[in-house]
Amino acid sequence: MPLQRVTTTIVKLGAMLAVGTAIGVVAFQAGRRAIDTAPPAPPKAAATVVAVGEGTLVDTDSTLVSAQWVPVASLLHRRSGTVTASSLPIAVRTVIDSGMTLYSVDGRAVVAVRGAVPAFRAMGPTMVGDDIAQFQQFLADLGLLTAPVDGKWNAATTAATRVWQDLMRLPRSATVELGSIVFVPTLPTTATPDPTLVVGAIADEGTVAFELLAPVPRLAAIVSPDSTESITGGLLVDVEVGGTAVEFATADTQTVDEAGVITVELRPVSGAAECASWCDAIVTGRATQLSATVTRAGPLTGVIVPIGALRSGPGDRLFVVAVGGAELPITVNLRVGANAIVDGVPAGTRIELPTAAAAAPG
Repeated sequence: MPLQRVTTTIVKLGAMLAVGTAIGVVAFQAGRRAIDTAPPAPPKAAATVVAVGEGTLVDTDSTLVSAQWVPVASLLHRRSGTVTASSLPIAVRTVIDSGMTLYSVDGRAVVAVRGAVPAFRAMGPTMVGDDIAQFQQFLADLGLLTAPVDGKWNAATTAATRVWQDLMRLPRSATVELGSIVFVPTLPTTATPDPTLVVGAIADEGTVAFELLAPVPRLAAIVSPDSTESITGGLLVDVEVGGTAVEFATADTQTVDEAGVITVELRPVSGAAECASWCDAIVTGRATQLSATVTRAGPLTGVIVPIGALRSGPGDRLFVVAVGGAELPITVNLRVGANAIVDGVPAGTRIELPTAAAAAPG
């Protein structure tokens, strides 16, 4: 190869190296300037600190309650005719007592009298039986009969009966007609009329006149299928009845009706074992829906810690981190919403909430 050609090639290579070196230097300087002018990384966020204190938590939930009067016995018309008066308002419970006129048929009163044996015949002179003794006891309780109550209709019974008829403004008679007396096993008691027992209606002998009711209505919590496991026996339920909060407790049994509705029976506690004014808010003949609050747990008093402060370690060990980094093992006694009552952390302790990157217990 001629010397001139070799020299030209070497000059070209040198020029190329010089250009490459210059480009590299420029790129390096540009990169360093970019690094030098990039914004600094943000500082690590400081942990949120809270001071724990004592308080009370209670786990409650709203539910609906079905309330219904349960009939325990039916009493029948023993006289046919037109209903001319009634002391038993429809769809309302009425407390009836011995001597009370319940209703009238063709202007003749039907009176409640205490007695276990039902009225089954007209009663009058020379008759003997337990029904006679029941009526004699009624007259004696009124102070009208002073002779022995022996179940034998005698002259003293007739005289006392006529005085009673005068007091009731009934026609005087030596006998008491069938249908004038309704023997009721326990008085006073609660009753409700058949819906047909209204003034002007025709009363047919042998049909239901009114029903005797249980001492208190039956209440049952209505629960959805996905919450039945949390509705167990012994839970307190505060029911709003007629503006009054009445306390009940859940029973251990659940029932499912034909429509698939699940209910848990409620049993009265304390004052709810007897009817008071709250019972008047529950109509008869159909179910009444009421608002209620069920207490699943608590109330419990102790040190309250935010759920977000709980951390988990090996073996599902739970702890919180105090300011300064100390891990304080804790035991959760009750969780309600975003808070928990725990043991292991003294009131007043300042603890840290985990940052977003920290793992929190599920």
